[in-house]
Amino acid sequence: MKKNVLLKTIILLLTSFPNGSYAQETISSIGGTVTEKVTGQKIPGAAVTIHGTQHIAITDSLGKFHFSKVKIGKHVLEIKALGYRSLILTDQVLTAGKTLELNLGLDFQAVMMKEFVVNSGRSAAVNSSALVSARGVNMEQANRYAGNFGDISRQVANFAGVNAQGDIRNDIVVRGNSPNNLLWRLEGIDIPNPNHFSFAGTTGGYFSVLNNNMLATSDFMTGAFPSEYGNKNGAVLDVRLKKGNDQKREYTFQAGLNGLELGAEGPFASNNKNTFIAHYRHFDLSGIKKLGVDLNMSGLPSFQDLNFKVHLPNPKGSTSIFGIGGLSSISLLESQSDASDWSFSDKAEDLHFKSNMGIIGVANTYLWNPTTTTKVAFAASGNEINAIRTFVIPDEPSKLKEDLQLTTSQAQLKLDLNKRFTGGQSMKTGLSFTGIFYKHYQKEVNEHDTYDVNMNTNGNTGLAQGYISYRHQYDQITVNTGLYGQYLTLNNTYSIEPRMSISYQMADKQTLAFGFGMHSQSQSLIFYTRNYQYDDGVRQTNMNLKFSRSAHWVLSHEYAFQPDARLKTEVYYQALSRIPVSDARGYYSAVNEGHDYSFEIPENLKNKGTGSNYGFELSFEKTIAGNFYVLGTGSIFNSTFKGGDNVSRNTIFNNNYLANLLTGYEFSTGCRKQNKLSFDVKASFSGGRPYIPVDLNKSIEQNAEVLDYQQAYRKRLPAYNRIDLKVSWLFNRLSSNHLLYAGINNILDSKHIMKYGFNAEQSKTNTEYMQGLFPILGYRIQF
Repeated sequence: MKKNVLLKTIILLLTSFPNGSYAQETISSIGGTVTEKVTGQKIPGAAVTIHGTQHIAITDSLGKFHFSKVKIGKHVLEIKALGYRSLILTDQVLTAGKTLELNLGLDFQAVMMKEFVVNSGRSAAVNSSALVSARGVNMEQANRYAGNFGDISRQVANFAGVNAQGDIRNDIVVRGNSPNNLLWRLEGIDIPNPNHFSFAGTTGGYFSVLNNNMLATSDFMTGAFPSEYGNKNGAVLDVRLKKGNDQKREYTFQAGLNGLELGAEGPFASNNKNTFIAHYRHFDLSGIKKLGVDLNMSGLPSFQDLNFKVHLPNPKGSTSIFGIGGLSSISLLESQSDASDWSFSDKAEDLHFKSNMGIIGVANTYLWNPTTTTKVAFAASGNEINAIRTFVIPDEPSKLKEDLQLTTSQAQLKLDLNKRFTGGQSMKTGLSFTGIFYKHYQKEVNEHDTYDVNMNTNGNTGLAQGYISYRHQYDQITVNTGLYGQYLTLNNTYSIEPRMSISYQMADKQTLAFGFGMHSQSQSLIFYTRNYQYDDGVRQTNMNLKFSRSAHWVLSHEYAFQPDARLKTEVYYQALSRIPVSDARGYYSAVNEGHDYSFEIPENLKNKGTGSNYGFELSFEKTIAGNFYVLGTGSIFNSTFKGGDNVSRNTIFNNNYLANLLTGYEFSTGCRKQNKLSFDVKASFSGGRPYIPVDLNKSIEQNAEVLDYQQAYRKRLPAYNRIDLKVSWLFNRLSSNHLLYAGINNILDSKHIMKYGFNAEQSKTNTEYMQGLFPILGYRIQF
């Protein structure tokens, strides 16, 4: 495809679209709920003001407020309530046909020398216990950024210390940790991998099942997280779903080169505060391929997903029912390509891959009194993976090479209690139990051209978790201490972990924080259940693996020199221990698992591996309170490990440096300047990933790929550099808004190397590249 053809198409669409200008001023609505951050109690009598207007509202007995006739555009809101820290919200964009629904949490304010104001421009975490290495993820802001695909995983990859794995997968690599060390949480419940084309033991995939139009402000934590989060060593992504609009029904329709989306929300009936919100998407990349774009795939992925939430409020709390689900499939048919492109001279390999996942849950929050709240939640989830690889030989029947079937389901029951005491003190405590049921089957051909059954297990296990945390806030100092514990019934392994963080608000504009935490996690189930063949029978030699451990230390400083701009620096150190390693394969460590769709699990693993991650991070952020925004992040870090041979090596995630620069500018158009033409650009840079090179001489000798493990992770792939561009036009009619967007990811068509492999036919090393230039084009209407 010629790039100028795509650019001309984009320009034509932008210039031919109707401008939607009207002489009549366009208005819409703003509503929401004001609650206390710690307990979730509704706050009646809070004053909500829209700066620069005459709009002032007082929250009712359920903490709700509503403005019905507000001019569309950007607004600044201020929320004040007696006994709480005031909150200022910048960069609140109101469009026609879509109510701006806000759920706002206020910090309790003890007796203090002076009043402090919390500004949303500082991207504070929703969870009041997260004092360090934590930030809120606002998807309304994130949707502006170039290169994100509306994917929350790719959004957090813009932040300091976070590295995306490449162009095809959306794994979240934080501070040199494996993406398997990330905890996913949805509506307070721990969940399995919520991504399309997920794989066993990973937390990423091709694209998120979580719909960006369904997500409320969520929390992302990169280290020393509070004691309510456990069984992960690296990071936390605590996702919250929006509540439906309780004033009127609203709808969304979106179509583009990548598929179709339908959404609806609103009350079930008029004058009824029970609400719903639901979005369905179907992805189809055939439109992109018809443009002539090389997707670097021998087949096209197909996937669809559904997200929903039902919210049922009452005077003493609320009940919510929520769920997400995704279906994914792809067939990579090497046999349908030219035989000269096959990896081997006499046969090709065809792969049929499917992954399906679903989660459904219910949560009830009960307000016992003005200082005490409980939440009971239950969720059931399932994940299914099926991969079949076959040999295709001309004029012969196809022959199975591998049949892999992995099925996991789980059910979690969770109870949380939040209590606020006098004098700025509060407590959180909770218990949960997760029942896990699994079935793993793998059959593959061996060197004798017969079949081995490597896995054929099914069973169940349970994980019990408990925590308690205590928060003391006085004047400029906030201290959060806690204790977390867990017990795995599979092999009777347990751990108890202390956590602590402290924040000192030096002035209105500066905050200094320190955090420490002990963290541990169980291994992926496939580590425990994999079978190994011995002369006297089949055994599972890794069944007694203990939890991996990681100790986190973090020191941070934040300077909010303007209401819409901040500068933040962090230094950190993580000490890893009890990592599964192999004496027979000294280069191996479980810290490197999760980097792709494969897994290597040697037998007789031992918890004697170690490692360390340390680095420096810098973030500058200016929100789009005016006409432009800037987000710049940079990280310098080192990530190493010691395997069974006690030799220090780079982890496969040790890129050494990461940098992102995102910026955009918007122009007001139309007779009342109510329409927006926006230009967004993103530039990403990272060091090359370490890898294990091919031993070419031995590969030629054996006519099969042989890796040089003596040089494991000493060499690096070339550096990764990419630029993304997006243009969008939002225009407002009286009761609807329309968005036309177009963009190009990797606009320079940079060739990023995925890996090196051995070509047996040509007796040389081949280079496999990631996805190149990728166009985006679509239209959305909300009404």
